[in-house]
Amino acid sequence: MPLVAASIVPHSPLLLPTVGKDYAQQTRRTKRAMASVAYDLYARQPDCLIILHPHGRPVDETLGANVSESFNVDFKSFGDFVTNAHWPGALALASAIKERAEDHGFPLKFRHEPTVSYDVGVPLTLLAGHLPKVAVLPICPSTHDLQTHIHFGRLLAEVLHHSKQRVAVIASAELSQHVSAAAPSGIRPEGESFDKAITRGLGKKRWEHVLTGIDQTVVELAESCGYRALLILAGVLMKRNFHTHKLAYEHPFGIGFLTVIFNDA
Repeated sequence: MPLVAASIVPHSPLLLPTVGKDYAQQTRRTKRAMASVAYDLYARQPDCLIILHPHGRPVDETLGANVSESFNVDFKSFGDFVTNAHWPGALALASAIKERAEDHGFPLKFRHEPTVSYDVGVPLTLLAGHLPKVAVLPICPSTHDLQTHIHFGRLLAEVLHHSKQRVAVIASAELSQHVSAAAPSGIRPEGESFDKAITRGLGKKRWEHVLTGIDQTVVELAESCGYRALLILAGVLMKRNFHTHKLAYEHPFGIGFLTVIFNDA
């Protein structure tokens, strides 16, 4: 079964009503956009959800897949002692990806962490709350070169094309950490340049060229945690005709929050 849904979402815990209730007005556009993504996912009823996320401890040049029979979220470190949800793991899909990766010489390692990091947990909580049976596969980029991540995305697309399951792919990716003076680490001109390059390049037929065409000094100084997750997603979408719907872009804390849905043309 081909890919049934794809999107980009931010993952700040402040988007959770249990954590960021004092910041509801500042994040209202993003939260409305996230609700639209959740509705779109529910309408498409995927069997599996791949989450491309940046904070999964990449080891050198090795991409990582978190494989577990089940996953749970935990936001206690953010003061949320209420949220408690579980989803099954996508073991069969993980095995198929691992086999194809080994056939093509891609460095992919499995790890086992049933409690997911917040960059997986926030999208799961906000997008898959009404999909308790959707199987989850978190995949983390590596420190490898840009083209490897794009090629890995193409490999994922091939696996999904031959899968009997309905699969959605979500890039849990925030943009620059330095867009405005409100940023915890301060403003940098490269922050705005990076975010403009990403948002203006959305919808281009060769989106992967937009991403790799950004000056790497700008990429480095912008400090976007999600850049390589976006490269993988670009590879997934590379041979598909799709419409790009930018639902929201804002930077309430000086960090770029982008929410996008990609639909088949």
